[in-house]
Amino acid sequence: TLSVLGLVAMEKYKAKEPVLLKAMKDLGLRDDRPHPIHGDANTVLKKLCNMMYLEKRSEKDEDGTDQNFYIPGLRAEKEITRERIVRWIEKVFDCEMTELEREEFLGESPSQA
Repeated sequence: TLSVLGLVAMEKYKAKEPVLLKAMKDLGLRDDRPHPIHGDANTVLKKLCNMMYLEKRSEKDEDGTDQNFYIPGLRAEKEITRERIVRWIEKVFDCEMTELEREEFLGESPSQA
C-alpha cells in the first residue's frame, strides 16, 4: 500500500495509469509475472481502490481521449500521513529531500483542492 501511494505522491498525487503501471513494474509488480503475494499490478490497483486507499478517475487529455489516473483515496487521506509517505520515499531511495521537495510532497492533493 505504502509503495503504491509513494509512487502516486511522486507524481504530485495524480498518477496517470501507464506511468503508475511502469513504476510498479520497476518495483517488481508486473502483469506478465504476478508477484507471489500481491498478484499482478492491475490486481493490486483494483484491491487498493476497493479498499479506498486509491481512487481511479478519468479525464480527457489534449487529444480528447480518456486518460485514467489515480489519486489517494479517502482511507489513505485519513490513515496515512503525507509525512509517512515522504519518509518511505527517503528510505527506499536512500535520500533526504530538500525543504522545497518536502513542501511539494506535503502540499495539497487533487482530492483536497
